[in-house]
Amino acid sequence: MSQSLSQLDPAVLEALMTMVRAKGPRNRPMTVAEIEAAVFELLQYVGSTLTQEAVAEQIAAAEKRGTGRPAAGTRCGGSGVGPARS
Repeated sequence: MSQSLSQLDPAVLEALMTMVRAKGPRNRPMTVAEIEAAVFELLQYVGSTLTQEAVAEQIAAAEKRGTGRPAAGTRCGGSGVGPARS
C-alpha cells in the first residue's frame, strides 16, 4: 500500500486535508508541530479504523467461501485419544 500523495484520489486527499485543518486554531495559521500532531492523530484513527474494517471484511469473505476442505479430525470417529484402531 505504498502510494505517493500524487496517486491518491484528489477527493480523498482533500478530505484528509480538511480533517487536519479542522484540528487547528481558528484565529491563526497552524504551526508545523500542530500540523504534525493533527496528521499523527488522523493516522492513528484512520489506521485502526481501516484495520478493523479490513479484518472484518476478510473474515466475512472467508466465512462466505469456506475453506473448501473438512476441518481436522472429521474423517474418523472417536475421541482422538489412544492408539488408532483398524
